[in-house]
Amino acid sequence: MTSLQEVQAALVTRLREGGERPHARALDFIRDNGPISPELAIAIYTNNTVGAPINALAAAYPASLRIVGEDCFRGLAKQFICVATESSRDLNLFGESFPAFLESWINGRRAFSDFSYLPDLARLEWLMHRAYYADDEPGFDFDAFRKASSKAPETLRLVPAKSLGVLRSVYPLKQIRELNLGAGNAAMVQDTGAPQCLVVSRKALRCEINTVDYQTFVVLTACCAGTPLADIARTLDDDTHRIPQIIERSIRQEWLTGFAFGEDAGAENA
Repeated sequence: MTSLQEVQAALVTRLREGGERPHARALDFIRDNGPISPELAIAIYTNNTVGAPINALAAAYPASLRIVGEDCFRGLAKQFICVATESSRDLNLFGESFPAFLESWINGRRAFSDFSYLPDLARLEWLMHRAYYADDEPGFDFDAFRKASSKAPETLRLVPAKSLGVLRSVYPLKQIRELNLGAGNAAMVQDTGAPQCLVVSRKALRCEINTVDYQTFVVLTACCAGTPLADIARTLDDDTHRIPQIIERSIRQEWLTGFAFGEDAGAENA
């Protein structure tokens, strides 16, 4: 006798691969174990295995969807779902590798050469999406930091907020996103030609994008990588004197919310 688990596996595999009909044993199981028709049952499975992930991608990448159009986006989403290897079962966290998929897809198509900014835009959208679902944090504990400041200062690491994301791009992504989520489009954006350094964060339930200078971007990127503050200072060379100012602003903006020493992640805010 075919089990429900086998039926689900057969249906999911066939539907993800674009097959029109599931395995015959799956059809027999559906026919013999429910009051609805096999066709309706398959339609329900199709919505769950394909429709729901497409809707999740549309929610995560609204500006990208508007730029390419709904039909094109749904077609891209279906292709992505067939090759995606993401392990998360939470649809709110599904689609992290979609920007890389977009980049590979666009690079091989001359007709989409004007959309070279789209993968970076999708990366920005994912940072915004991830920030929204990030866990809340208590904030930076200044008293604990003062008490611990003499403990192995050369290994001090500043810990970013769980909602923090950083991105550097040659495209004016912030403006492209804002216009396409409003009444404008990417063609209306004035490109300055200078790379744009962006910081994504969340305060309460409101996600925001801030443009920062290159030195701030370097510091925050290093903090995200777990780099000790002493090593960050060495990478900035002549701009080392700016670190206190950058850190002060980053804590005030709630971009940095904790600290740790060495490899001890448990020392954060402790």
